[in-house]
Amino acid sequence: MLYIDTHLHAKEDIVRIRAEDRRASVTILALLKLIEADPAVIDKLTTYGDNSFGNLNVNVKPWKAPGKANNLWRLRALDASATSYRIVYGYQYKRHPRRIYILAVVKKGDCPEGFNYDTTSETGRRILSDWRDIQA
Repeated sequence: MLYIDTHLHAKEDIVRIRAEDRRASVTILALLKLIEADPAVIDKLTTYGDNSFGNLNVNVKPWKAPGKANNLWRLRALDASATSYRIVYGYQYKRHPRRIYILAVVKKGDCPEGFNYDTTSETGRRILSDWRDIQA
């Protein structure tokens, strides 16, 4: 059995996105529901490349900057109103039951409100701190 948990910070991200871009937030929430219901979720969220959840096509990549041992990933909806957003998550497989932790939902970009996967940025530090706390 696999559990999917959404960290409080990720929930706050979604609330903020809803205020800024309602269409994108609806897509993100729909995608998260589809992920929770998919029996092949582990394979889909831990395999590099394109996949789909329901009628939403996605692209999955590991977040390499913090190191492969961290098992952090990012998901991007393709051809949808939320294409500019990334769902950052960690996969904890060493403990039972296995869990996917949604750590952040962020806009991709190099601008101050965007996230470019820099581990020293405020968002990068927050994600890594949350992941360390979960694994402790």
